[in-house]
Amino acid sequence: MPNIDPEFRSAKLLAGLNQAGLPQYWLERRPDSAHLGGMLAFPGGKCQPDESPKDALARELFEELGILPQASRLLMEIPWVYLAKSSDPEGKQKSKHLRLMVYQVEKWQGELHGREGQSVTPQTLDCSRQSEWMSALPRGLSLPCACRLE
Repeated sequence: MPNIDPEFRSAKLLAGLNQAGLPQYWLERRPDSAHLGGMLAFPGGKCQPDESPKDALARELFEELGILPQASRLLMEIPWVYLAKSSDPEGKQKSKHLRLMVYQVEKWQGELHGREGQSVTPQTLDCSRQSEWMSALPRGLSLPCACRLE
């Protein structure tokens, strides 16, 4: 996979979509029937083995929101390891390695709308009301918010 440390076999892309200079971001509310149903989430997904992170970003945003990014920048990369639901042959729980790549998308082509049964609304990421959207994020992504509160 291009531009990704081989230790991390998958890249998970998270995109923060906002109009340049505005404090609101477009978040999707996951369908009730989905994993973490009802929660707010940043749009995104995983890189396919043969695509670059930028190509995956464009594909995921088109699949989920019907838009093509015109101006985006990588904000941060976060190595992430978590325990998988499956076990190895000896019964030990396997770990999964990801690299979370967080992009800010300020300009796009197309009309933004949910294409996978999710609603999409502009939200102000208010750090005093984190429960709806922060619980779906790994702890590392909460650091910028926590730092602003101090």
